[in-house]
Amino acid sequence: MKIIDIELFLGSCPFNPALSCDIDQVLEELSARNIFVGFVSAFEAIISCDNIGVNQNLIKQILPYSNILLPVITIDPTRTGWEETIKMFATDAVGIKLFPRYHRYDIIEPKLTECYEKLATAGKLIFISLRCFDDRFTPSSISIMPEIESEKLISLARLYPEVMFIFTGTTITEAFKLLCAELKNIYVTTSFLEGDESFEMLVSQDRYRQVLFGSYFPIFPLEAGIAKLKNQRISDIFRENIYAENILKLTKMGYLLDSSKYKR
Repeated sequence: MKIIDIELFLGSCPFNPALSCDIDQVLEELSARNIFVGFVSAFEAIISCDNIGVNQNLIKQILPYSNILLPVITIDPTRTGWEETIKMFATDAVGIKLFPRYHRYDIIEPKLTECYEKLATAGKLIFISLRCFDDRFTPSSISIMPEIESEKLISLARLYPEVMFIFTGTTITEAFKLLCAELKNIYVTTSFLEGDESFEMLVSQDRYRQVLFGSYFPIFPLEAGIAKLKNQRISDIFRENIYAENILKLTKMGYLLDSSKYKR
């Protein structure tokens, strides 16, 4: 069963230096867990003021492994350089990630309209991180905003129906609320979904097509992310969709199924 992990981090972890991860560790983990393709973001981007530098470094590191690793660049639309970042790196990136709670801005404030319009024009997936770590253990040196209400996320998706939003770090309650809005441009990831019946509930409501596999490695063990879905009482058809098929359809990257082209 093919697996595509859309939530991987590379670099120095701002929450816990012990979780920092270099390129060799990422590649080794993907190989050990038989991950077909991984989407990678830069750890440093979570708190960095430099829109360009962290993304430039990310792409430089993973470029030699572009058959396995695909970059998700990060921008802070409240700081200078975000437009230039999109121009420079959007072509190489599979998506663009926002960390509104860590970069401290309201996702639907009017001054972000230009940003969303440019991202829509670029035709890239927009990843919005709701949380990166347990807030209780976030270092006091990192100031974050309160949790974002699901209703606000739904409002954002309604404002920009042409944009495909992937909300990462969602709890099962948030995921259910978001998917029950019945908007085709809302997707959630598995990384923070917990509970023996969490996936069963989503499957029973026919929401599984908008659920994407993400491990949040190295913050969470990749093996645990795979096992969490594997141990759910759902059919292999649903697992196949969540593990890989849904993201392949969303990105129109069916060519990734050509395993002869994508060998390590």
